[in-house]
Amino acid sequence: MEKLSRYQRWYGRDDPPARLRELRAGPVELLLEGIDLRYVRVGELELARRVHVAVRDSSWATVPAQVTGLRIEAEEASFSVVFRATHVLGDLSFSWQGTIAGLGDGVVEYTMDGTADAPFDYNRIGFCVLHPREVAGCAFRLSGQGRDLGGYLPDRIGQQRFENGRFHPLLPAYDRLQIVAADGAVMKFIFEGDLFEMEDQRNWTDASFKTYSTPLERGWPHHADVGAVIRQVVRIAPPGAKKPQSRAARAGSAAEIETGLGQGLAFPEIGVGMASDVGPPGERETGLLRAAGLSHLRVDLHLNSNWRSPLQAGVETARRLNAPCELAVFIDRGQLSRLDVLAGALAAAHVRVSRVFVFETSRDVSDSTVLVGVRDRLRSCCPEAAFAVGTNLTFAELNRERPSLTEADLVVYPICATIHADDDTSVRETPAAQGDTVQSALAFAGGKPVAVSPVTLRPRLWPHGHLEGYAGLPFQVDPRQCSLFGAAWTVASIKYLAEAGAATVTYFETLGWRGLLEPAGGAARPSAFPSWPGQVFPLYHVLADVGEWRRTSARLVPARSSNPLTLVALAADAEDGLQMLIANLEPRRQTARIRGISGSTADVRILDEDSFQHASREPESFRVTGETVATNDSVLELQLAPYAVARVRTGR
Repeated sequence: MEKLSRYQRWYGRDDPPARLRELRAGPVELLLEGIDLRYVRVGELELARRVHVAVRDSSWATVPAQVTGLRIEAEEASFSVVFRATHVLGDLSFSWQGTIAGLGDGVVEYTMDGTADAPFDYNRIGFCVLHPREVAGCAFRLSGQGRDLGGYLPDRIGQQRFENGRFHPLLPAYDRLQIVAADGAVMKFIFEGDLFEMEDQRNWTDASFKTYSTPLERGWPHHADVGAVIRQVVRIAPPGAKKPQSRAARAGSAAEIETGLGQGLAFPEIGVGMASDVGPPGERETGLLRAAGLSHLRVDLHLNSNWRSPLQAGVETARRLNAPCELAVFIDRGQLSRLDVLAGALAAAHVRVSRVFVFETSRDVSDSTVLVGVRDRLRSCCPEAAFAVGTNLTFAELNRERPSLTEADLVVYPICATIHADDDTSVRETPAAQGDTVQSALAFAGGKPVAVSPVTLRPRLWPHGHLEGYAGLPFQVDPRQCSLFGAAWTVASIKYLAEAGAATVTYFETLGWRGLLEPAGGAARPSAFPSWPGQVFPLYHVLADVGEWRRTSARLVPARSSNPLTLVALAADAEDGLQMLIANLEPRRQTARIRGISGSTADVRILDEDSFQHASREPESFRVTGETVATNDSVLELQLAPYAVARVRTGR
């Protein structure tokens, strides 16, 4: 698999990027991606991040649409789209006629007229309107069921409450919604065919608030008989007096990046998890992992099953990496006596332990009672360890059941990029919301540090039933792990988690198709996961660059992009000057203009589709490459290919 196609280098799969077509409705512009609306805007005001029809089966798996008869008619200030969509998975079979109309006054109307083609159970069928995360803190007004209610959307992430045996929405059911932007512009949304509710999707690191159909109080799953009709309509009305700006105009201008030097923040400790599908690293793999400057190795120990083998493998790997262990201990309060045996094993192994995460196997969120029991039994063999309570599921559970942190040293939760959507456009949006989780956790943690462990592309667990993976891969495996997209996304993830104040972050695993490197044995299914034996994945270089900064005590400094959804920058103030990683998050070439550069030149190394082979086959050689690029009036201008990551070094 060493001869990869362009798209395999981009995404780890041989699929072209989604086509985005720009459409206009009066002052409103939007992008049509397949049959989804993206980035509905008036000028710089984003009305909706995405509008789409979600078909979710009884396991909450998203059933993709097969689209036929797509016809687009676009005028200068209006458009119409018609098509037919069919969703089939297992017993579920649902088809619908779709029409999208953009009118000259700026109103956008999307209609779904669907029919069940077989009897089936489902959890949700209907429109989802994603409001951008930037509306946090904005005023709203809703109406429906004889109710008229106003208030403010939460700034910190709103809880998804579970009370009296059911989940509760962020906002009660409505068929009319208004959101008032910071400048006073009023965005209007009108719904037909069902009642709609809202949840704060930042709980799962989606960068949005979601309006969805069918109130939660009706429960799930629902049943559809043959011929059952589901029809819904969404209308979006823009505020007036907004000056449009075309995507072409935005795309033609360079993205501006500005950095601020100063005292800065300490970088979080950054480590990796123990490989879940392959053995310990060999000599070459050990050398590469040590060179990455990893601060710890996460080792999961389930005390109700065989924990000795994972502990032995983890201790051996940690020694090879010269890094302490981060132990995730899964236990119930009735099993505390088993910790005495674990304590003896840890003492005999003479292992360094930096942190102990306490997770209860029978609860979504651990509490201080169990933490105290674990700490009392392990303190003598882990004298330097910090002890954490939290969750091994998602931030949503931690936010819903906020534990007492009186006895804890820190709080912990994991992050996954693909809980609700796994398309490239949606995934690239998630890092900013990752930072929101840290800020929200710090707000209720009472000054205690926040640990994010682990960060993954795909879910590690799926408690709702069966979940299919990509092209026959296990559902936990994402082919973007070995791609340029994965590296660019990792730059953005580190940026937002670090700038938000995370104390420690665990990324991915050491080896294998969820790791940083492919072991000598290669991937089990190279046709679906296109790697070769011994390959170094592009995201390895991102972690290794940040590891170099951490070893030299470089400080994190802010780096702001004029278009953060498409281009991000992570910056550090080091002894020898400014260090930066700049990532292009789009499948198109971009110009990045970095302001405030000291000196007349900068050293630049670019990881992109042209350098992919070099970086993957000869990582040590690649890491010392670079070219000198001249600056102009303290401005450095770079041309970045799709999903490229540039490392920039400047002098004092």
